[in-house]
Amino acid sequence: MSYTTKFIGYRAPRVAGGGMLNGYQTPKAKQDWEVGATVKVGFLTLEIVSKLQRGWRLWNAKTGQRYEFVPYEGLMSGWTAEAA
Repeated sequence: MSYTTKFIGYRAPRVAGGGMLNGYQTPKAKQDWEVGATVKVGFLTLEIVSKLQRGWRLWNAKTGQRYEFVPYEGLMSGWTAEAA
C-alpha cells in the first residue's frame, strides 16, 4: 500500500458513521434553544427572548437589534405582531 492510499484525511468510512455520500463527516451543532439561552445564527450571537408557534424571537445584546428565526425560512429583522 502506498502512502496516499493509507492517508484518508478527515474522511470517515460510511460503515464507521461517516457523513454524506462523499464520505466526509458533517459536524452536528448542539445548541440549547430554550428561552434565555444564547445561540449562534450564522455569524451573530443572539439571546432567545421567547418561543413562537413557528420559531423564536431573538435579541442581539450588543446592538439591541431584534430578530425572528424560523427554521427553513431564516432570520428576519424585527418582530411580527404574532403573540408569544
